[in-house]
Amino acid sequence: PESIDRQKKRYEKSLDNELEQSKRIAEQQVKARKEALRMQAEQQLAMYKAQLEQHVKQEELVLDQGLQQQNMQLQQQLLHQKAVLEQQATSLAIEYQQRRMHEEMQHQQDEMQREVA
Repeated sequence: PESIDRQKKRYEKSLDNELEQSKRIAEQQVKARKEALRMQAEQQLAMYKAQLEQHVKQEELVLDQGLQQQNMQLQQQLLHQKAVLEQQATSLAIEYQQRRMHEEMQHQQDEMQREVA
């Protein structure tokens, strides 16, 4: 019976060792899978971030182009308004000169008529 008891204890110890080794292997496998998942998630996040940054840059470019176009339109409107204003100012100056000349001629005619009378 003693030899059976020793054999039993050795077998139990062997089973305990095998169980511990199986646990360690299972823990290592789970740890490796977790690490693989983390790495995969990091890669996907990096890809998503790169895609998002590219999208943002494209949108910024569209906005910048819109701003440039808007600035060009505003510049054209300003130039047009300046041209209209210049034309109005020239017309008013000519009109003023014509009135002044007409008034001077009228004044001279009045003076001549007074001298004649």
